[in-house]
Amino acid sequence: MSDFGEETFDPNNNIATWYLFYDSVMNWGPDGNLVGEAAESWTISDDGLTWTFKVREGMTFHNGDPVTSADFSYSIKRFMAPDSTNPWAPRVRENYAGMSTPDKYTYIHKTKTPELTLVASWAAPLPILPSKYIQEVGFDYFLEHPIGSGPWSFVEYTPETNIIFEAFDDYWDGAPYFETLECIQVPEEATRVAMLKRDEIDLIQVTMDRTVELRDEGYRLQELGLPTISIYAFQGTWMTDGPTGDVRIRQAMSYAINRQEVIDTYFHGLGYPGCFWFMTELTWGYDPALDADPYDPELARQLIEEAGYPDAFATPTIHLYTPAQWSEEMLICQGYWEEIGLDVEVQIVEMGKFFDLMFSRADSPDAECVGQIWSWINPSVNQNVYHSSNMFTSLGVHTTANDPEMDVLYDQVLAETNLERQEQLWSEFMVRGHGMWIVTGMWQVPGYWVTSEYLGEFTKRAYLTYQECFDGIKHAE
Repeated sequence: MSDFGEETFDPNNNIATWYLFYDSVMNWGPDGNLVGEAAESWTISDDGLTWTFKVREGMTFHNGDPVTSADFSYSIKRFMAPDSTNPWAPRVRENYAGMSTPDKYTYIHKTKTPELTLVASWAAPLPILPSKYIQEVGFDYFLEHPIGSGPWSFVEYTPETNIIFEAFDDYWDGAPYFETLECIQVPEEATRVAMLKRDEIDLIQVTMDRTVELRDEGYRLQELGLPTISIYAFQGTWMTDGPTGDVRIRQAMSYAINRQEVIDTYFHGLGYPGCFWFMTELTWGYDPALDADPYDPELARQLIEEAGYPDAFATPTIHLYTPAQWSEEMLICQGYWEEIGLDVEVQIVEMGKFFDLMFSRADSPDAECVGQIWSWINPSVNQNVYHSSNMFTSLGVHTTANDPEMDVLYDQVLAETNLERQEQLWSEFMVRGHGMWIVTGMWQVPGYWVTSEYLGEFTKRAYLTYQECFDGIKHAE
């Protein structure tokens, strides 16, 4: 891995490896359907206000303690805590009406209003923690010696170096095929490639140039999940008197980028222009109005001239921050922006600092994030409702939006129980968000990893339609 991100085993923070040794309430299965992990099954009441989860009986944590409804209660309470920085937490917290554990294997969660899109929080980002163990040893000790119920148990961690896991033989869904798993932090791409060739590691992700080179040398490429999207987002546009506070500058930056040229050259033709916030044409509620902006450098120059750039701004330099692994794409964009006369400084920061800036809800124009831009290169999703709460509503943790009409429309989407009408409302929400020019989509590419000869093919995680997902929930037994 190029970076471990936030080096903590607290799932309330963004970390890169917790899913290896925790189980979520539910998750996306290999065939794209929602499947139970810690919850073996679940149902929703007719009024949409009560979720009833049946805990998987016989499931244990790595120390042998059984997983019970008390662990659900503890984990979800902690997930909703005011200091939780998990980006899915705010919506669960805001729509919480109560919980109960009528028996050892039943957890009931009540909401104030119907919110079918809560599946985005139950699936993957909400792991079940060992409440009994934590109460016995304390949370600080737990962070140093974490246990979960997942397929891998924690062995050893050396900061900024490696994390070692071993197979949990009693895992409810069967033990992993390998005895040990080591995640190694290797920021330098050339070193990752050399280690692969020396049979020191088995799975790496590198730039498209290296990916194509390794493919041509006979290494197998493994595609995972939905397409990876590349976007950049603007923070505090209504709070800054800098260039990003002018919508014409934000528009010009998009028109300046020749997306097809980047696909043809940097990505060797393995991609497509256009995407949006966690969204491609495969995402629920996609609208053609969200298609890629055209390459029009003349219009871009006209817009920045109308904005009075650079003379109208005391500090005309625009700052964009990015982790090292995404910097090449941002430097390509920097070149296009220079061509139309914009001064954009690309700042490479380590992942912990990046998350501090990105997940920052500022209340002052003097905040470090205000007026800045950040990059985001990650897989798209089947349903981006909660991701968009953080980007487009005043509850969002990114300091990117302050439009009260977006808050109203978002709440209408959550409360709608007719899926056809809900999708229509969601399309309207996303199109309105696009018109704010606070996030710009550039391109989408398949998510390729390069494997050693010791790994065979494994499942590419697919996704069903939003309707099929909810059909699966309604009929879960």
